[in-house]
Amino acid sequence: MYKGQCECGNIVYYTISDFRKNTSCGCYRKSRARTDKMMKSMQSFENTLLKSLTRQINSNNTSGYKGVSYSKSKKKWVAYIKLQYKNKYLGTFDTKEAAIQARKEGEEKYYKPIIERYNKCGKNE
Repeated sequence: MYKGQCECGNIVYYTISDFRKNTSCGCYRKSRARTDKMMKSMQSFENTLLKSLTRQINSNNTSGYKGVSYSKSKKKWVAYIKLQYKNKYLGTFDTKEAAIQARKEGEEKYYKPIIERYNKCGKNE
């Protein structure tokens, strides 16, 4: 065992293989976990990422509308919406326009109440 000192000042004991990989007592990992948890809570509300509600269309999107894609295997258009970190299936459609309409209805049904509750919470604070 080798005795070392973490950047925070704590004394740590390591085997030589551990010492080559790491000189932290774990304080950095704990601090990083707290920061990550805080950032996640700031970016989500009711387990839904707020940025996904207003995010731009990805560059690899071929339909031209967020949450609508073409299924080559089904030869139909598919609509979905991301809610609570999961994709929620909205349906399969013969036309792109019908899939877009389903996506818009999904946004109205699922996102609008979340946005309204978020705005209400923000005004009460």
